[in-house]
Amino acid sequence: MTIGTDTSPERLAVLLRLLDDDSPPVRASVENALGAFGGDVSELLGESGVQLDATNLELLSVLLMPARRERLRREWVVPAGGADAVQDDWDLFEALLRSISDYLHDGVTLRQPVGDALDLLAEELELIASEEGAAGINRTLFESGRLAARQGEEDDGPCAGGKSVERNRTGSLIFANRPPPRYRCGRTYAAAVFPVPLS
Repeated sequence: MTIGTDTSPERLAVLLRLLDDDSPPVRASVENALGAFGGDVSELLGESGVQLDATNLELLSVLLMPARRERLRREWVVPAGGADAVQDDWDLFEALLRSISDYLHDGVTLRQPVGDALDLLAEELELIASEEGAAGINRTLFESGRLAARQGEEDDGPCAGGKSVERNRTGSLIFANRPPPRYRCGRTYAAAVFPVPLS
């Protein structure tokens, strides 16, 4: 077995002890060896027996980022029909969300797999929807503070082209620009209409 492909907890422990070494050759060697772990060592950290402080955990996360970026680049699947092709293919949609979630994860903390989280959320919302309808879903997701709509950031970006998103009297988002905002800045967006206020 070569050093570059050894992803055992013992090998990780050796690399973690070298995180404090600031010499460029050692740092480059550690970063290269960490690439074999695919950008995520969260499950192996406990087995390694090495305790890291917050600074070294952050450094480890930064050193794991190139491997996560490369994995996203390698595994990302662009649907042939664009966003419209994903509309009824929930397995593909979940796979795309999983890829994004894996990339955005810090690589050092334990987390619930995105598929399991989506399944639990869907079961919970299905029960709430059958009893309380859309108002219950709104309360569960938004009024409880569990999810919060972004306000200002997306609307004021460089591609907004002025006032592109407004709220109507019921609080739903409406689009005022022509052409429709789904074609702004050379990107395609899927639009959603929410019958209840988002905030």
